[in-house]
Amino acid sequence: MKLHRFDRYALKEWRDTGYKHVHLTRSENVGLTEGSEKPFILLEPYLDDREAKKYGSVVALTSAEIEQIIQDDSGKYYK
Repeated sequence: MKLHRFDRYALKEWRDTGYKHVHLTRSENVGLTEGSEKPFILLEPYLDDREAKKYGSVVALTSAEIEQIIQDDSGKYYK
């Protein structure tokens, strides 16, 4: 798996797949910030919010927070 930038294309792909909820994790909280790379938000999509809530911070895929992450270019995800 490779880390990718989360953008509008990824958002559309996730919506089309049926994802509705996203688990958010700050990169520095899980040791993903290396060297000069600026901190980012790791996004993990879930179909079921109950499953996602087991892991902490969850927002709807349609939330303003997701829009802000896209605008700030601060989101990444594994694929």
